[in-house]
Amino acid sequence: MSDDAVIAAGAVAWRRLRGGKSFDDWILVARALSVGRVACMRLAGCNKPVGSRYNSLMGQWLAQHGFDTITTQERYRALQVLDNISEIETWRAGLDDAQRRKVNHPGTVWSHWRHQGGGAERVQIDRVLGAYRSPVTPNSAVNWPDQLVEAGAEALKTKYRSGDFFVMMSVVLRAILPDQAALQTLVEYQAGKPRTPAAPRKAAAQDAPACP
Repeated sequence: MSDDAVIAAGAVAWRRLRGGKSFDDWILVARALSVGRVACMRLAGCNKPVGSRYNSLMGQWLAQHGFDTITTQERYRALQVLDNISEIETWRAGLDDAQRRKVNHPGTVWSHWRHQGGGAERVQIDRVLGAYRSPVTPNSAVNWPDQLVEAGAEALKTKYRSGDFFVMMSVVLRAILPDQAALQTLVEYQAGKPRTPAAPRKAAAQDAPACP
C-alpha cells in the first residue's frame, strides 16, 4: 500500500473514531501518523522526531491530513502501540470478547498491556526492582541523586528542543537511566546502600537529533 493510501485510510479511520471505538481504526491512524512522522523527519533533516523544525512540519502535516484534533498523548501512545503491535495483538487475542471491547483506545491498550501483558522492558525492570524491593520502605519518596538530576536537566537544556512534553520526558528519563545497570544503581542508592550512583553515560552521537 502506498504512503498516500495509508494516510487516506488513517484519515477515514480517525473520522470514524470520533463517533466510536475501534482498535483496528486506531492502528490505521497510527500507521498514517508513522508515515507522516517519517516524512517530516526527512524534511527536517532529523534522525529523531524532535526539534522546532520537525514540530512545525508535523503540525502542518497533521492539519493538512485532518489529524490535528488528535491529542499529543493520543499520537504518542498510538505510535507506541504500533511499535509493539505484534506482541499487543497476541495479548489482545487472549482477552475475552467483553474485555477486548473495553480495550481500544491506545492509552488504555498501552496501560493494560504493560501491566497484564508485561512486555520485555517491564519484565527487565521488574527483575531489577524485585531484587532490591524488600529493603525499601513502602510508599517512600524516591531520592533522586544530584548527578542524575543534573544529567537530565543538561540533556533537556542543551541537546533537545521540543514542544512535545512526552518526547521531552522520554529524553530526560533516557539521559538519567540509559540502561538496566543505571536503574539497578538507583534502586541500590534508594535502598540506602553505600554505593554512590555513577553519572550516566553521555549520549552517543547517533542519539542526538539533527534538528535545530
